[in-house]
Amino acid sequence: MSSVEPSPHSVFKSLEWIEGVVWDVTGLPDAFASLLSECSAVSRDHDCASGHTAAALTILDVVEPAKSMYDASGPDALKEALETAANDATYATMIGNICDTYYFLRALDVFSLDSTSFEGIVALLHPNEQDDTSSIAYTHAEILAMLNTYLHKLEPEYPGIKQHANCIMLEANVEQEFGACHELLYAFRGELPTDGELYMSTLRCIADCVRDNVGMVQLTERVHSLYDGSLSEFWPAALNFIWELYNDSDGEYGDPVEDMDVEAAVHAADNASMGKQTVSVAH
Repeated sequence: MSSVEPSPHSVFKSLEWIEGVVWDVTGLPDAFASLLSECSAVSRDHDCASGHTAAALTILDVVEPAKSMYDASGPDALKEALETAANDATYATMIGNICDTYYFLRALDVFSLDSTSFEGIVALLHPNEQDDTSSIAYTHAEILAMLNTYLHKLEPEYPGIKQHANCIMLEANVEQEFGACHELLYAFRGELPTDGELYMSTLRCIADCVRDNVGMVQLTERVHSLYDGSLSEFWPAALNFIWELYNDSDGEYGDPVEDMDVEAAVHAADNASMGKQTVSVAH
């Protein structure tokens, strides 16, 4: 084992390797999810940390034989990290943070981030846990603002990373709130302009509506306001997307959407649109 603790980037790459082989080796679809959960719990569940560490190491022992001469390190970095975490609470928190945001970080792989840029993002995703002695507690909005500022600084070296990261976060927000599958969002995006601006504006509007606790009719009105003029041709796709979201919500936002609800939402959105047109003409 190395005397130097694995870096956050090394731990993440080790997790990626494990995800790539764990199904082939174990045949268990939830094995990797269980590993993430156990590694995260090492820092979150202090009283049972040793038990969570043992459970994680058991999974790692199963994938160990999958190593080859081409990927000799395999799960080693994560194993070393767990050993370090047993005696270092701050380091354990770092592992937990990576596991908690693993899928977001993996989605940034297309940019081939260097270790410094990667670790800067990891730190900003959990700024309240970086220094136990600090009296500052950042709000969710402040964390997003700091993350966006950092992503903006990365833009020259990694063009498009800010929009990509924000899109991932918006998608995760909508998926979590409505219980929607990613395939639904992916299909919707494919029906909108390729620059992604309308897609992101729609998801942001929906996320804001969820935060404001508005109903389907008002949400539909707000989203419809984004589809003026030349963008109106994309409104049917957006309306269908809203309908699908509410039907996927498993009753969390009320009963499954009936045709009458959709008609009421469409009628309200159209009335709002007509009102805006009338004002525009009068002006």
